[in-house]
Amino acid sequence: VARFVSAKPIHVRTDVLDIEIDPVGGTIRRADLLGYARKKGEAERVRLMNTSPATRYLLQTGLTGPDPESRPTHVAAFSSPQTEYKLEGGASELRVPLTWTDNKGVTVTKTFIFKPGQYRIDLEYEVDNRSGAAWQAAPYAQIQRRDPITKRSIFTTDVENLSFHGPA
Repeated sequence: VARFVSAKPIHVRTDVLDIEIDPVGGTIRRADLLGYARKKGEAERVRLMNTSPATRYLLQTGLTGPDPESRPTHVAAFSSPQTEYKLEGGASELRVPLTWTDNKGVTVTKTFIFKPGQYRIDLEYEVDNRSGAAWQAAPYAQIQRRDPITKRSIFTTDVENLSFHGPA
């Protein structure tokens, strides 16, 4: 099991996103769009990913294989060298590494890659196998979602009221 700098979520901020990553699974548990107000003229931003019981929306990723208990799945403990990351100073990208180890010689680094002006988040896995044995894994992604009940009206400034909440 990985050692944590902190059990706190990892906070990432770019020019267009404000993100919170859970060290358990390396799952984005909150994603706010900085350029979009939830209601016109108000400070609250549109939130995509969240853990609220009423509107839960998570994209869980990981690696699985012949022995899922010894793979960095969406429930595995990851560590990070920092709990705060910020894309600034004209940087061309921000890399946020999370590390998992099986304590048998296999270390996996799951890296989130953020770029200025982009909402897309790239994900990269690097496997360092020093166990002396073959190690197989395959990436997966799954969506956990609860659709909110939305009363529809064309007379609103709430963008969520006009949003499509169907499958993506």
